[in-house]
Amino acid sequence: MKREHSFHIVLWVAAITFTCTRYLCAAIMCAGSLGDRGTYNMALETLGPFLPVMALMCLFGALMLSVADLVIVLRDRKSNKNK
Repeated sequence: MKREHSFHIVLWVAAITFTCTRYLCAAIMCAGSLGDRGTYNMALETLGPFLPVMALMCLFGALMLSVADLVIVLRDRKSNKNK
């Protein structure tokens, strides 16, 4: 039972990490747009679509980990109900 809880905690910590990284990418993009326009445009040209793509990947990763945890919980409840 303890091992199952630790696995759920790992999934949720990973999902939270992905979500925090997504918001960090969004914050970097927003902060850059408020500063010097030339520096912001140069940074966008240098980085390309890295930050928006990374933000989307982190969103997708967090959603997939959350769905995986939900499936595991529902499967465990169903198997416990059948016992």
